[in-house]
Amino acid sequence: MSKEKIKGGYVLQPRVINNSDVMKMPPVTRELWFYLCRNVQWSQYKNLRRGQGYFNLGDIQEDLCWMVGYRKMTYSKPQLTKSLRRLREGFMIETARATHGLVITICNYDFYQDPNNYEGNDEGVREGNAKEAEGSQYKQEDIKKDKKKEIPYAEIVDILNDQTGRSFKSGTSATRKVITARWKEGFTLEDFRVVIESKVSQWRDDPKMKEYLRPETLFGTKFESYLNYGKENNTPKQKTQEESPLFIQTEEQQEISLQQVYGMDFRLDGSHQEEWQKDADRLGITIQEYGAWRKSCGLYSKDNPMPTVDYPNTPTEEQ
Repeated sequence: MSKEKIKGGYVLQPRVINNSDVMKMPPVTRELWFYLCRNVQWSQYKNLRRGQGYFNLGDIQEDLCWMVGYRKMTYSKPQLTKSLRRLREGFMIETARATHGLVITICNYDFYQDPNNYEGNDEGVREGNAKEAEGSQYKQEDIKKDKKKEIPYAEIVDILNDQTGRSFKSGTSATRKVITARWKEGFTLEDFRVVIESKVSQWRDDPKMKEYLRPETLFGTKFESYLNYGKENNTPKQKTQEESPLFIQTEEQQEISLQQVYGMDFRLDGSHQEEWQKDADRLGITIQEYGAWRKSCGLYSKDNPMPTVDYPNTPTEEQ
């Protein structure tokens, strides 16, 4: 008796993806990548070629939603837009504008979805284990060498963009050149983060120096001195309640109300909306989460009350 076949077809996923750049990207980017691979056309359909698909951010938000208790959560549109940019800069997808959405093409789709380009599971596992036992090319030293070759260009540049609000590209040759030089000298992702955060904090309010918040300056030959300065000055003084001009006087005012943040009474007037949205985009969170964070930090008082509306991308609770 033959078994019933699984409907909808299948997508091939190579095991070597574990060593690829996409596995070092944020979870939202990884999930979006696998989602796109599952939903592009496997054969020609009207104007869409094999490996292409039509998408819009609203549908992606709905398809990738998840539940927290009874609350339905979704990725924000800025998060999805930033993830598409990462995949595009990594030469994994190509995008083209279409009516009310995007046409997205998976690069090299035909190659990775052709079973003839893969060794069999039996061949790969058994021979791999045998060679490892014999101490061949699968030695631990070789694995470490392979990992050293993987330089997180996109992640480093994303940190810089998030901190400065700019839009540097991780794929440009000049940017990759300075990052590669520092990486080969043994510096780590955390070192890049320390340098970026340190110099942004030091230069962002200086009209002259803030222009130097760019890859060729931060990651150039003075990188090590910037790093040492950052490590020596990475413990900011915590403000006391008395020092804070926006200190909330009562415990009742300090209490965070998630209902107020996510409910219908959370409204933003025009003057706050643009400023908050920019800050939220830099942090990769929704404007509602940013509002909750500001309130939890005590950034409101009687003289500076918390603005009060429903925002279109607010995570909603299923009734």
